[in-house]
Amino acid sequence: ATPTGNTTPAPEPPPPAPTGPVRVCVLKFRNLSGDTSLTPLELALSEAVVTDVGSQPGMRLIERGQLDLPMEEQDFTQGARVDPETRARLGRIVGAEVVVLGGFQQAGAVLRISARFVHVETGEVLDTARVEGPASKPFEVQDALTAEVRALLPRLSARLRP
Repeated sequence: ATPTGNTTPAPEPPPPAPTGPVRVCVLKFRNLSGDTSLTPLELALSEAVVTDVGSQPGMRLIERGQLDLPMEEQDFTQGARVDPETRARLGRIVGAEVVVLGGFQQAGAVLRISARFVHVETGEVLDTARVEGPASKPFEVQDALTAEVRALLPRLSARLRP
């Protein structure tokens, strides 16, 4: 016998909540000041954040080396200014849940560094870190940033893995 009446398909169940470590991808920090003498900070700052994310329990780091092929596939160039939406798309390509986008600038004697932790699927900024200090002491400012990042990682993990 065939069923009669109005039959509608059952709604699809929600996708299962993610489990395991939070997958994080740290991209190269952007030099927002245009001062080319600060270019070495682009990789130095991202590497400092990579070290902190990689050492945090509950986090899985997507290494920069794993980004090379997808970046080539997306026709990104080393110096291109890539918008946050495109960076988030890159995060999805490499299997990251969270992309860390950072930037820095120098104004006079002050160096300011900021980092945003962006949820790849929603584009929501989950958390931020911002520090500033004397431009003459970039390592101190970098250390202040990594301290901020270490402080926010447990909150990030708790939020994504309740």
